[in-house]
Amino acid sequence: MKKRHLFAFLLGLMTLDTYSQINPIEEKDKEFEETLIGEIRQAGAFRAKCVRYVSKEKDTTYTIFFDNAKYQTISDIKYFSFNETGGDFEKLYSIIKNNMESKERKDVEIPLKNGKLILGFERMMGVSSMQMKWYSNGILSYSSYMTLNQYKKLFGKKEDL
Repeated sequence: MKKRHLFAFLLGLMTLDTYSQINPIEEKDKEFEETLIGEIRQAGAFRAKCVRYVSKEKDTTYTIFFDNAKYQTISDIKYFSFNETGGDFEKLYSIIKNNMESKERKDVEIPLKNGKLILGFERMMGVSSMQMKWYSNGILSYSSYMTLNQYKKLFGKKEDL
């Protein structure tokens, strides 16, 4: 009986010792500015989004997040990033657009800092689609197939929607 009382007393002392303080970060304190470029959802479920980060030194980084289609029962969000060094964002968009509008099917490999991005183009029943494959640390992750209009929405393009 005495052991139970001692244990309860010690447990009470330990909970008094543990505390935390919440320090919210305000917009002016952030090291970068985050802007959502575009997002793709299908039936409310997340498929992909593109975010632009601008640091205080005015360095721009684009990050594309996508739901890993390798798994059907769990949500596994993967991403790849690249720095803007003079039109890289527009160059990636034009590669996607030109290959989806052409008749031939081919894969385009783009080496990035932390892995390799493979753009796989398909044409099924007259509709062009593309799948992003991200190979990093020996693991292959891939998005579901998306159409050109979905990629226009992802890249924040308003023309021809």
